[in-house]
Amino acid sequence: MVRHGWVAVFLVGGCGARAELYCGDEDCSPPSTQTSREEECSGELAPAPPCDGVGLVFSLPDECLDDGGETDVGDVLEVYCIDGQARFCLSHETCPWRDGGAGATSCSRGGLASTYMANTINDCSGWLDHELYCCSMDGEIGLR
Repeated sequence: MVRHGWVAVFLVGGCGARAELYCGDEDCSPPSTQTSREEECSGELAPAPPCDGVGLVFSLPDECLDDGGETDVGDVLEVYCIDGQARFCLSHETCPWRDGGAGATSCSRGGLASTYMANTINDCSGWLDHELYCCSMDGEIGLR
């Protein structure tokens, strides 16, 4: 009986291996319909509206966030309100507003390789229900 069990396992494994598609020189993968995050950041985006409060006013935890920071594991999206202006940064990257600093920009480029900063995942709500956060090369936030 043990022999038959091994034969059955072997046959199932063999069938699975033969079930792969052969496409010759062509790419078998389905065409991608998802635009890259960098391309989304080059589209039409809204500036951050004025904010109320002082200091850290919102944070989006790592389980709700996919980000473009160098240390993209464990980052939190942080939103600070400084002089009525929302300022955005990632928790494991450079952020001038953590210690109460000011500045003319609305997002920190610390750790970002492109204009893509972050987007919400897992059906989480972002700051004021925004889903995409982009930081221009000039340090200006763009939201969607």
